[in-house]
Amino acid sequence: MSGVWVDIASDPSGHDRRTFASKLAMAGVDPATIQELGGWRSLVMVQRYTHLTPAHKAAAVERIASSEFPNTIPKAVPRRVGERAASGLQ
Repeated sequence: MSGVWVDIASDPSGHDRRTFASKLAMAGVDPATIQELGGWRSLVMVQRYTHLTPAHKAAAVERIASSEFPNTIPKAVPRRVGERAASGLQ
């Protein structure tokens, strides 16, 4: 594994590191483990490199919307990132 990681870590564009971190996050790996595997000094850097797909975010919201709290959590209405709700709140 270390040989593969050296190739990922040495990519000057950082693209492979972003993909690596994002795939780990979407697989449910905790941020501290992603930080260690990615060689980042802080969790802020993990946040910077980790990007979740819209489908992953929608699935996460759907899990809680259809869970044991159906009366307290409204169903999510899909929106584009940065788009405000009709009430002006996000």
